[in-house]
Amino acid sequence: MDTTTLLMNLVLFGGLFILAGGYFWKDRRCHILRIVGSLLLALFFAYEVVRIINEGKDLWNVTFTAMAAPVFVFVSWQEYLSWRWDEDNESLKWIAGTAFVAGIIYYGFDRIPALSVTIIWVTAAESIWMGQFLGYGWDMAVGEIIWGPDHVAVDIENASVRIILACTGIEAIVIFVGAIFATQMKA
Repeated sequence: MDTTTLLMNLVLFGGLFILAGGYFWKDRRCHILRIVGSLLLALFFAYEVVRIINEGKDLWNVTFTAMAAPVFVFVSWQEYLSWRWDEDNESLKWIAGTAFVAGIIYYGFDRIPALSVTIIWVTAAESIWMGQFLGYGWDMAVGEIIWGPDHVAVDIENASVRIILACTGIEAIVIFVGAIFATQMKA
């Protein structure tokens, strides 16, 4: 892992944990943590846009990632106004909790290869099982695990299919999990 990637991972996880501190802290200073956490996440996503453009990713990845940085800058501005006006906006608190929970889960899977390969392998096995249940692919099996420099994948034997993290649906799942937990945690 190069120095820039390591630094941006520290920015990412630092921002997420600082947001968590702002979510759970009970006094007025919670806004300062939420402002700093949101700005760190804005910095991370601005870097991610450049990184994924350089990797030649598709327009959808670039577009949706590019929207994240201004959103977090806007959230930090709203947190500043809440701090200045001495009010605690429940919606901003919910955003901080949702970003923390969803971010920790997703980026845990995205940045830790052992977690990635586990969920990818399970997805491959479930895909094969469902295909066989529906009468297809009786000769398919979970194949080789590919440990690439940038990602992990699992091949399905006797099929021209390679399962990657995006195939697991983890992105969509963690958004709902984060939103539900942030609503339920009520610090």
